[in-house]
Amino acid sequence: MSGDIEDLRQQFEDLEARVAELENKVASGKVEQASSGLREFYDKADPSTHVERAVVIGHYLEKYGGGGQFHQ
Repeated sequence: MSGDIEDLRQQFEDLEARVAELENKVASGKVEQASSGLREFYDKADPSTHVERAVVIGHYLEKYGGGGQFHQ
């Protein structure tokens, strides 16, 4: 059971690091500009499940910024 807790703790720390990196990119203005909008990105990925849809949208927001913070 303690292994499960350690795994969760590690995942949490990894996510905190990703969020901090994203916040720094947004604050510094170093976010890439999308060559197309979310709709085009989504259609190109052609997700077939709800999980895939969420991942595609999350990836778009992470890569291109999406104009705001999506993790709060």
